[in-house]
Amino acid sequence: MSTVKSTNQRANCFTLLRYTFFFCIFCNHFVIINGSLNTPFNGLWFVQGFFIISGILVFNSYERSKSNIEFFLKRFLRIYPAYFITIICCFIIGIIVTNLPLNEFFSNRTTWKYLFANLCFGNFLQPTLPGVFENNPLPYLNGSLWTLKVEIMFYLTVPLVAHLLKRYNRNLILISIITFSIVWDITTSQLYYITDKKIFYDLNHQIFGELSFFYFPVLLYYYQDKLFKIRWTFFISVILLVLQHSFWQLSYFNCIYLTIIVFFIAYKARFLFPISNATDYSYEMYLVRYPILQLLCLATIPFNVSTLFIALIIIFPIALILHKICSKISYKSLFVDRH
Repeated sequence: MSTVKSTNQRANCFTLLRYTFFFCIFCNHFVIINGSLNTPFNGLWFVQGFFIISGILVFNSYERSKSNIEFFLKRFLRIYPAYFITIICCFIIGIIVTNLPLNEFFSNRTTWKYLFANLCFGNFLQPTLPGVFENNPLPYLNGSLWTLKVEIMFYLTVPLVAHLLKRYNRNLILISIITFSIVWDITTSQLYYITDKKIFYDLNHQIFGELSFFYFPVLLYYYQDKLFKIRWTFFISVILLVLQHSFWQLSYFNCIYLTIIVFFIAYKARFLFPISNATDYSYEMYLVRYPILQLLCLATIPFNVSTLFIALIIIFPIALILHKICSKISYKSLFVDRH
């Protein structure tokens, strides 16, 4: 018996939701990279929206795989080629724009630490290159890569959790994982608030703090028919999400509100289905947008609405080319899965 029902890609809005999440994260970073603290969106909500979609689609991908090896190879081919090219391009950008003499740049230990750490999803170990973007409000070459590390960790848990779901009580296993994640989130957040130690902030944004956004969608998938009969849950979820501006404690249960909202939009907004049939370049756009914004900031171009659209015009064709290159790599494999 499959752990999760199969998903008909044409009968949902996942691609449109991914583009929406990307655009909101893009606008958020557009403001932050320019040095402003007043952002138009809560960027973390939309990152977690990506995690929710992964929870649904990746478990389906696992169920369609004939073995763990096939599953991991599909994940690798979907994620790593574009990631690898992005890291190499960021390194080349660093060589071009560094304010250090090249001999100092290449002899600097952090230069090679950046390259090797990032190629292994260790962006948190060395997010900067010497002499690169040092005068920008933020010096990071690609400040969003922490999400890829968390995503990879999700993938590693899938075979074990799928095995447990088949062997033991499904609800008990999933509710235990979700509860643990929420407790982790509350505990690390409170410890950071009390001690002001960055270690607790970092722990809060690692896999244990985000697991609920990956596995609550899996749990809800089994009960989606019942969920869709209670339509008021969508409106309650939207209200609770908005109320977080006044009652921050509600944010600890975002995995519930956001997942319900994603489910209703993804499966019930049928008038949006045709739009969502477009090719999905959101992953590649997500990878390349941060360094492009950093380059615009380095060029001291005023960050306004016109610049925002110019950045999008630059990002889209680069992402399209990256997608085409990496698709050829995937399609040459026996294991093709664009989720």
